[in-house]
Amino acid sequence: ERYSVTTARTPQEGLERFAVAPVDLVLLDYLMPESNGDDVAAMMKRMKPDVRILMFSGVPHVPENAKQHVDAFLQKGQSPTVVLDKIRELLQSSGKVA
Repeated sequence: ERYSVTTARTPQEGLERFAVAPVDLVLLDYLMPESNGDDVAAMMKRMKPDVRILMFSGVPHVPENAKQHVDAFLQKGQSPTVVLDKIRELLQSSGKVA
């Protein structure tokens, strides 16, 4: 889809890259080593409140309060079309052209 993508292996690495790089959208897992997606999303929103965050999880029941810092949530296993549609929707809602 011609998106420029940066990846991180740990939450700390992701936060460090997020702090210094221009970012339009974050794809974030709920369950991560050393942290969880809600904690990372909260830190990211404090740094850059306008950046959209899409959280994923394979956990069947993610608590609603764990989604409070994200702009959208999808269960893992969705088709690429569903994921790309959600990415486009979030970028358009932020004023970024997708």
